[in-house]
Amino acid sequence: MNGLTNGNTKINDWSSVDSKTRLQFLKVIANKRKLVTENSHLSDDDFYKKYLYDSINSQQSSEKYKEIRKNIVVKGIEKLKINEPSFYCSFHLGPLIILPFFLCEKKVNFLFIGSTEAYNKKDQYLNLAKNNNIDLTDENFGVGDTRAGMANILKKRKEGKSFFSYVDIGAGADNIKENKNKVLVKLNDVEIYARRGIPHLASHFQMPLVPIFTYFEGDKIIIEICEPIISNLSDKNQSAIYATQYLWEIFQPLFNKYPTQWETLHTIHQYYANHEQKIDKEKLVLDKNYTFNQKKYDFLIREENFYLFDIINVETIQLSEALYGFINKMYIKEIVLNGKELQYFIKNDNLRDSLIIKEVFI
Repeated sequence: MNGLTNGNTKINDWSSVDSKTRLQFLKVIANKRKLVTENSHLSDDDFYKKYLYDSINSQQSSEKYKEIRKNIVVKGIEKLKINEPSFYCSFHLGPLIILPFFLCEKKVNFLFIGSTEAYNKKDQYLNLAKNNNIDLTDENFGVGDTRAGMANILKKRKEGKSFFSYVDIGAGADNIKENKNKVLVKLNDVEIYARRGIPHLASHFQMPLVPIFTYFEGDKIIIEICEPIISNLSDKNQSAIYATQYLWEIFQPLFNKYPTQWETLHTIHQYYANHEQKIDKEKLVLDKNYTFNQKKYDFLIREENFYLFDIINVETIQLSEALYGFINKMYIKEIVLNGKELQYFIKNDNLRDSLIIKEVFI
């Protein structure tokens, strides 16, 4: 069984096609195969198991912040400018929730900027902060995607506050591909559309943009404060583009070292800029032998609906129960069918040709 236990809660066996964690497993593994270059020696099961463990450890670290303080090692503490308004930014890496706690403890007077969707989840931070005796309040939270929210940010800037936000793909980034303010960045040569809003604000406010990361390293939690990014460009838009691309550049070594600690690994495919190109492929050839393409597809059942999961394009193809069962049988029994036999079993010409064009059968 490929299960994990979190306290008294059993995490489903993701190898089962109808498991509740099956879809997340398939997405994480699809993104692992596309992005991960330096830890690819781990099997898919072991990689996902570590991804879940790291997620659990991240949550537990925020719940037990008082207890784990002794395990925190801070690198670059001299770059923390308590009396100089700065724009701190991070990625959804490692025990990310502890970063606002850390800034509070260091007496940084900051506003935590998020999307409306993220802002609506602020109680999670507030409750954890209260349980850990951290002085984090409603006043520390702001919204960056509404007119009223931006007015509040401008007000806080005039008051001399610092800011904190996550700059990778997170809540509220669903429509980033249609956003004119997106920036093309690279992660291990994979092109991704990223947000540039935070670097743009830092440039507009003429504030140093300070990357701050946290991650697990053995039994220690590392908080790493990087060199501030200070824009000298008069063109604020170009400055934001350069800063965004640079943030992803300095994130890449950390991702390569700790890929299972990046929370966003199960959703990042939504923001790829270089999906597999759609090209014309052959339809049914009667005298050709066909097998199920197990290198590209896997099986999934959700809420009594039946799917093939495209591991390359990270998307699903919904099937009837009968067709799902037929293809699954081809896979299990390693059945080879010629074009005439495939035509006999799948009588709908359009459906059959579509599955061949999508390389379900090869």
